[in-house]
Amino acid sequence: MLTLSSVSTPELAVASACAVLAAVATLGARVVSGGSWAPSPGWARWLVALPVAIVADTGRIFGLALAQLAHGRRREPGDIRPVPIGDRGDDAPAAAWRALSTLCVTSTPGSFVVDARPDDGKLLVHTLVDGAPSIAKVVSR
Repeated sequence: MLTLSSVSTPELAVASACAVLAAVATLGARVVSGGSWAPSPGWARWLVALPVAIVADTGRIFGLALAQLAHGRRREPGDIRPVPIGDRGDDAPAAAWRALSTLCVTSTPGSFVVDARPDDGKLLVHTLVDGAPSIAKVVSR
Protein backbone atom coordinates (compact mmCIF):
# COMPACT_ATOMS: atom_id res chain seq x y z
CA MET A 1 0.00 0.00 0.00
CA LEU A 2 2.92 2.33 0.68
CA THR A 3 4.11 2.16 -2.92
CA LEU A 4 0.83 3.36 -4.39
CA SER A 5 0.49 7.03 -5.26
CA SER A 6 -3.10 6.99 -4.03
CA VAL A 7 -5.13 4.45 -2.11
CA SER A 8 -8.73 3.77 -2.99
CA THR A 9 -11.30 2.29 -0.64
CA PRO A 10 -11.57 -1.02 -2.56
CA GLU A 11 -7.79 -1.49 -2.50
CA LEU A 12 -7.70 -0.79 1.23
CA ALA A 13 -10.55 -3.24 1.83
CA VAL A 14 -8.83 -6.01 -0.14
CA ALA A 15 -5.50 -5.40 1.61
CA SER A 16 -7.20 -5.48 5.01
CA ALA A 17 -9.02 -8.71 4.19
CA CYS A 18 -5.77 -10.31 3.02
CA ALA A 19 -4.02 -9.22 6.22
CA VAL A 20 -6.76 -10.77 8.37
CA LEU A 21 -6.63 -14.02 6.37
CA ALA A 22 -2.84 -14.16 6.69
CA ALA A 23 -3.06 -13.61 10.46
CA VAL A 24 -5.63 -16.40 10.83
CA ALA A 25 -3.54 -18.73 8.67
CA THR A 26 -0.46 -17.95 10.77
CA LEU A 27 -2.26 -18.80 13.99
CA GLY A 28 -3.52 -22.03 12.44
CA ALA A 29 -0.05 -22.98 11.26
CA ARG A 30 1.36 -22.33 14.72
CA VAL A 31 -1.23 -24.62 16.31
CA VAL A 32 -0.74 -27.36 13.70
CA SER A 33 3.07 -27.26 13.99
CA GLY A 34 2.95 -27.34 17.76
CA GLY A 35 5.01 -24.17 18.01
CA SER A 36 4.51 -22.41 21.28
CA TRP A 37 6.72 -20.01 23.16
CA ALA A 38 6.28 -17.05 25.42
CA PRO A 39 8.25 -13.83 25.00
CA SER A 40 11.32 -13.52 27.18
CA PRO A 41 11.97 -10.30 29.11
CA GLY A 42 15.53 -10.37 27.74
CA TRP A 43 14.22 -9.56 24.27
CA ALA A 44 13.18 -6.08 25.39
CA ARG A 45 16.81 -4.96 25.54
CA TRP A 46 17.08 -5.78 21.84
CA LEU A 47 14.30 -3.32 21.05
CA VAL A 48 16.27 -0.55 22.73
CA ALA A 49 19.58 -1.39 21.07
CA LEU A 50 18.27 -2.17 17.57
CA PRO A 51 17.44 1.40 16.37
CA VAL A 52 20.78 2.68 17.67
CA ALA A 53 22.65 -0.17 15.94
CA ILE A 54 20.78 0.46 12.67
CA VAL A 55 21.73 4.15 12.66
CA ALA A 56 25.34 3.39 13.65
CA ASP A 57 25.72 0.67 10.99
CA THR A 58 24.22 2.95 8.34
CA GLY A 59 26.78 5.63 9.16
CA ARG A 60 29.63 3.12 9.13
CA ILE A 61 28.54 1.71 5.76
CA PHE A 62 28.36 5.18 4.20
CA GLY A 63 31.80 5.90 5.66
CA LEU A 64 33.15 2.67 4.18
CA ALA A 65 31.66 3.49 0.78
CA LEU A 66 33.10 7.01 0.82
CA ALA A 67 36.52 5.71 1.86
CA GLN A 68 36.47 3.16 -0.96
CA LEU A 69 35.49 5.84 -3.49
CA ALA A 70 38.04 8.33 -2.20
CA HIS A 71 40.92 5.89 -2.44
CA GLY A 72 39.83 4.48 -5.77
CA ARG A 73 40.30 0.91 -4.69
CA ARG A 74 37.93 -1.92 -4.14
CA ARG A 75 38.52 -4.24 -1.26
CA GLU A 76 36.26 -6.93 0.04
CA PRO A 77 35.18 -5.68 3.46
CA GLY A 78 33.55 -7.95 5.95
CA ASP A 79 34.09 -10.93 8.12
CA ILE A 80 32.21 -14.14 8.85
CA ARG A 81 32.24 -15.15 12.49
CA PRO A 82 30.25 -17.23 14.95
CA VAL A 83 28.13 -15.39 17.53
CA PRO A 84 27.19 -17.44 20.59
CA ILE A 85 23.52 -16.99 21.46
CA GLY A 86 23.40 -19.69 24.12
CA ASP A 87 20.29 -21.75 23.47
CA ARG A 88 20.97 -25.14 21.97
CA GLY A 89 18.55 -27.69 20.64
CA ASP A 90 15.29 -27.69 18.77
CA ASP A 91 12.82 -27.05 21.57
CA ALA A 92 10.40 -24.14 21.14
CA PRO A 93 12.16 -21.57 23.37
CA ALA A 94 15.57 -22.24 21.75
CA ALA A 95 14.08 -22.05 18.24
CA ALA A 96 12.31 -18.79 19.13
CA TRP A 97 15.53 -17.32 20.53
CA ARG A 98 17.41 -18.26 17.33
CA ALA A 99 14.66 -16.89 15.09
CA LEU A 100 14.39 -13.55 16.87
CA SER A 101 18.18 -13.25 17.17
CA THR A 102 18.42 -13.84 13.42
CA LEU A 103 15.75 -11.22 12.74
CA CYS A 104 17.49 -8.64 14.93
CA VAL A 105 20.98 -9.20 13.54
CA THR A 106 19.75 -9.22 9.93
CA SER A 107 17.74 -6.02 10.50
CA THR A 108 20.90 -3.97 10.72
CA PRO A 109 22.49 -2.95 7.41
CA GLY A 110 25.97 -4.00 8.51
CA SER A 111 25.37 -7.68 9.17
CA PHE A 112 23.27 -10.68 8.28
CA VAL A 113 22.96 -14.23 9.52
CA VAL A 114 24.35 -16.88 7.21
CA ASP A 115 23.44 -19.88 9.39
CA ALA A 116 21.77 -20.63 12.72
CA ARG A 117 23.29 -23.69 14.33
CA PRO A 118 21.12 -25.38 16.97
CA ASP A 119 23.79 -27.96 17.82
CA ASP A 120 26.23 -25.46 19.36
CA GLY A 121 23.95 -22.45 20.00
CA LYS A 122 25.67 -20.09 17.59
CA LEU A 123 24.73 -17.87 14.67
CA LEU A 124 27.15 -17.60 11.78
CA VAL A 125 27.13 -13.87 11.02
CA HIS A 126 28.61 -11.95 8.10
CA THR A 127 29.53 -8.45 9.22
CA LEU A 128 30.29 -5.81 6.64
CA VAL A 129 31.31 -3.19 9.19
CA ASP A 130 32.13 -3.55 12.85
CA GLY A 131 31.90 -1.26 15.83
CA ALA A 132 29.83 -0.32 18.83
CA PRO A 133 26.96 -0.66 19.25
CA SER A 134 26.78 -4.07 17.61
CA ILE A 135 23.45 -5.87 17.67
CA ALA A 136 25.33 -9.18 17.31
CA LYS A 137 26.92 -8.51 20.71
CA VAL A 138 23.56 -7.59 22.20
CA VAL A 139 21.92 -10.87 21.20
CA SER A 140 24.89 -13.00 22.30
CA ARG A 141 24.74 -14.64 25.70
